[in-house]
Amino acid sequence: MATLRLNPYFLFLLAGLLLTAAALMRPAPILVFAALAPLIAITDQAKSETAWHRLELILLALAAGFWALSRSYTHSLVATLCYAILCTLVVGLFVFTSQTLGNRAGKLVLVLLWLAAEYLFLVLPVGDGLFLADFLALQQNWTRWTSHSGYLGASLWVLVANLAAYEGLFKKGIKIFWLVAWLMLVAGPIALSYMMEADALSREAMINLYRSDQPVVGMYAQRGEWIARTCAWVSALVLLYAAVKNKTKKK
Repeated sequence: MATLRLNPYFLFLLAGLLLTAAALMRPAPILVFAALAPLIAITDQAKSETAWHRLELILLALAAGFWALSRSYTHSLVATLCYAILCTLVVGLFVFTSQTLGNRAGKLVLVLLWLAAEYLFLVLPVGDGLFLADFLALQQNWTRWTSHSGYLGASLWVLVANLAAYEGLFKKGIKIFWLVAWLMLVAGPIALSYMMEADALSREAMINLYRSDQPVVGMYAQRGEWIARTCAWVSALVLLYAAVKNKTKKK
């Protein structure tokens, strides 16, 4: 089905406003589950000659949202901008794989690449960093299942919900099926969380496991961020395949 062609500047403004509002409303961060959808819609223009010029819009929207989020932590403006640049590079890599692999890549590759980037940002000595999961840090009643998935499992939740929002709102015509799917993807994990007795995994526990000598006990010490780690390995294979295919195309 054809993609709904919307003005990229409108999509940029909408994403920037939603991300900033989600960061400022962290006790009720429901907007984060749709804030990235307009930016995903911008990537649909990646097949045109002007595609790479749209990345600057994505950078500006992400920088605004992450800067608002960083006000709750101790990150400097420079560190926040670096993280926004990293996420924009992720989108650029997704554009590259889409151009090389075509429709076979799909939007799920963006999820893989984003989680891989967050994992690298966690394990490399480049500062504490920001993560999509941080938008939900003040609402731990929604994320008790992270005791099994890892802290970045909440980032996966945000990304998948945004994919459903994108499918439901930014394709040609509003699709009720995808809007219902979005509602279930948002409400389902929240309902599951309230049925669990475990405590949500905190950002501090994740940082302690990967960045400090403080002991971390329990299942998380053995598994770590297994979802993001798996995405990192799969992303490496996808990018390698895309690079090889792109090189053979030019011959």
